[in-house]
Amino acid sequence: MDLIKNAGLMKTVIKFNKCYENLVKEFVVNLSNDCADGRSADFESVFVRGRRVKFSPSEINKFLGRTNEDCPDLEATDNEVCQTITARQVKCWPLKGKLNASKLSMKFAILHKIGAANWVPTNHKSTISTGLGRFIYAVGTKTAFDYGRYIFEQTLKHAGSYAVKGPIAFPSLLCGIILAQYPDILVARDTVCKRAPALGLHYKLFQGSHDPDIVITSAETSSVKTQSKTSDVIAVLKETCKELDAMKKTLEILIARLEKEEAEENRREEGVEATSSSESDDSA
Repeated sequence: MDLIKNAGLMKTVIKFNKCYENLVKEFVVNLSNDCADGRSADFESVFVRGRRVKFSPSEINKFLGRTNEDCPDLEATDNEVCQTITARQVKCWPLKGKLNASKLSMKFAILHKIGAANWVPTNHKSTISTGLGRFIYAVGTKTAFDYGRYIFEQTLKHAGSYAVKGPIAFPSLLCGIILAQYPDILVARDTVCKRAPALGLHYKLFQGSHDPDIVITSAETSSVKTQSKTSDVIAVLKETCKELDAMKKTLEILIARLEKEEAEENRREEGVEATSSSESDDSA
């Protein structure tokens, strides 16, 4: 947590503001490239529900409680980032652009887990993209980095992709920025998003293939194991119940279909036998 605190990102992982999904989606839909165009009348602005919301890297940094000092672009190459976050297990970033998360060192594996849940939501948690890789590199190495600009550019990119149905990065932060400027912008249809359960770190993370670049005592490992084990078992059992229930329904449908076919076949056979018997009687 010290690394995240040092980066000024605590508001993105704990003590979230209430998040209203519809409001955030409307914000992203109305966000255009004019927001980043210094020649546009809509520079650093997004119109939402008739209100002009100020949105810029400096506004984001201010909301996070970070300074607006100029930070140079991250000079490390993708290959240098790759070597650092994998403890030199992988020398070059894969050509396909996705790095296997199992190659991450322990510290960066944890940051990746946090990032995939809070910073750049993704359904592909077994791999890591260059964008998120560079982000966790900056956090993990305490490199000077303009997080406000990164979040601003990620939000613009999402708005330009027309993929509003997909997970939006930093939704609580975006909602917080809007409500900080216009607390009365909410309408009756706005409902608070349900929070996902608190993120857990499985004890196997500290015992698997990840290079141990952070220290954890045996007592801490035991604690993590005890806390995670019961919840993991419950989750697995619930998932198994769902699968068995689905299988039961499928089997019941199959049984009913076979019974119907068997009954029809029996009726046909009885009909054939009755016809044969009648023909025999007529011949006699």
